[in-house]
Amino acid sequence: MPPSGHVYTVVDALAAPARFSFAAWSGQATAGEGSALPFTGSLLIRAAANVPPGGTLALIRNGQVIQEAPGPVLKWATDRPGVFRVEARLASAPGYPPVPWIVSNPIYVGVAGESPAAAPPPAGASTPLSGPRGTVSTSELHGHHRHPGSGGNGQERMSFQFTLGREAASSPFAALVTDTTAP
Repeated sequence: MPPSGHVYTVVDALAAPARFSFAAWSGQATAGEGSALPFTGSLLIRAAANVPPGGTLALIRNGQVIQEAPGPVLKWATDRPGVFRVEARLASAPGYPPVPWIVSNPIYVGVAGESPAAAPPPAGASTPLSGPRGTVSTSELHGHHRHPGSGGNGQERMSFQFTLGREAASSPFAALVTDTTAP
């Protein structure tokens, strides 16, 4: 059975092993990453990781960093609902902005009428393809080309050319997701 989103991602090449926890409490209810939490008017969030010296934990609400604390523990209390996730960041990480060491799945707090699986992606985050089943997520897709029958065995092949758009400073990542199962 799949973990239903109760996971986090670690880049072991930056540091290992990773230990991480992330939970939120509102009223008598508790939730971990990948879960929805009813909002009762107050919220307590706690994240912990074995962050190496100089590393920080960043709490992100609705896509914006709202708190950053030196590891190993971050605590935050608020009276505002939202979609919260945590990143563990290392001073020595490569890239600009630096690649996060740990990225949690979000906790959906007080998101009315939506389950975690139904929460919408950020505006402009996905572009449906007009070919095989799949989605391209990037800050700016410059084009894709279909090559009917050129994939061998009569299969269709697609090629992509993309670069990071003007929002690259806030989101330098791109992903291609496709369903590889037979129709």
